[in-house]
Amino acid sequence: MKHHPRFRRLGLLLAFSLLMAGCSAQALHPPALDGGSAANAGSNLRPLTSDTPPYSLANPDEHLARDGRLQLIRREAVIGEPHIYLREPYDPARRIVVMLHGLGSSPDVWQPLVTAVEHDEELKHHYQIWHVFYPTNVAIPENLRTIRQALLDTFAALDPAGIATAHAGVTLVGHSMGGVIARLLVVDSGDALWDEFFGRPLPLEERSRFAVLAPYLDLEPLPQVEEAIFLAAPHRGAPMAHDWRGRTASFVVRLPVSTARTLSSIANAVATETPLRADALRRRRNSITTLSDRDDYLRATSSLPVAPGVIYHSIIASRDASAPLARASDGVVPYTSAHLDGAESELVVESRHGVYAAPEAIAEVRRILAENVRSEITR
Repeated sequence: MKHHPRFRRLGLLLAFSLLMAGCSAQALHPPALDGGSAANAGSNLRPLTSDTPPYSLANPDEHLARDGRLQLIRREAVIGEPHIYLREPYDPARRIVVMLHGLGSSPDVWQPLVTAVEHDEELKHHYQIWHVFYPTNVAIPENLRTIRQALLDTFAALDPAGIATAHAGVTLVGHSMGGVIARLLVVDSGDALWDEFFGRPLPLEERSRFAVLAPYLDLEPLPQVEEAIFLAAPHRGAPMAHDWRGRTASFVVRLPVSTARTLSSIANAVATETPLRADALRRRRNSITTLSDRDDYLRATSSLPVAPGVIYHSIIASRDASAPLARASDGVVPYTSAHLDGAESELVVESRHGVYAAPEAIAEVRRILAENVRSEITR
């Protein structure tokens, strides 16, 4: 079935202007490549293969913002698997800040924050920045699985013995959908997601029949992560994702062929035990549908506790600073979805959804990182 070009353009406009994390017009300008560094291997944005390293130095010739937008609407892989971009050659003595962008976006949106950190001598001395670039048309559970694996593979490749200072206190910084994923990288799901998926407690011996589900239902915190900062993250979903704007945007977001095949395979595996779940999987949910406040996965994971020992902070945007918090929103994510009980700190910034560029938000991230440095020195 073909659709009128004007309708598709409307959907694209809504996908980008109403639901996406926001793309900056700035380019990612990292330091010059170090040809002798092991981290410089395999730098590209072509679909990754099993022989392609999951990390590389950021390449200033690559059009990250363009590819981040294109991936939303193309079924063929523009980005492929998630990729970890190091802004400079790996330093085992400096702590790592991992930045995860939002929907339809790319690492270039972090440029104002990156510039602020790299121009702060204290922070520059103690931190190095990594970017996660991932296909944001893919639903959250699949991106969570592949991003987790890409990070683990990168940690293992750069520090096989697991003794480097760099990997002892990683900080995650995530915006919008990237913030949701960042939180899910530091939760422990126990049996909760298995019980939710099957509607009953599932004995361990039965789970072996559904091993294909384990990477999605067994969530464990990344052991390297010590702290996380969430910016305008819809942990409980966004109402806009299921209204007419979200449905229109979702209509034009294309699911990669490989992901569609994976969903079909999982659906076939669980069809006998839970046909309703199988039918839902065959509907090929994309990233926008899994950002809805009605999405089963987001509802189930929103109550999972952050692992003990992981400190987390919330930076929440509100278009109207005078609005009561219960009714505050950045135009995409309501305060009630971004707020997390137990946060070490919470800052509400007068801003639209692209709060990553707000001076107050940048100052808050710098404050958090600087306090970590000082507390480390006094230990």
